[in-house]
Amino acid sequence: MEDRDPYVSCPTYDTECFHLRLVQERDAEDLLACYSHPDAQKYFNDDNCTSSFRFSSLSEMRECIGVWLSSYERREYI
Repeated sequence: MEDRDPYVSCPTYDTECFHLRLVQERDAEDLLACYSHPDAQKYFNDDNCTSSFRFSSLSEMRECIGVWLSSYERREYI
């Protein structure tokens, strides 16, 4: 039987247009293109997080990915 604990094996979802998976550090440049775009920023929802998710540098984006991955390892969220 397949393990359904998403913290043991993070699920992936594939559609015709998207492949959703756990974020990786190598995603930083691509994500920065979104998180630094002024037109996209007005739609961001921080869900009571400590960040506004409006980044302007690769180092900021990498730091955020690190927080996301650490939080996943601590089973705080996916």
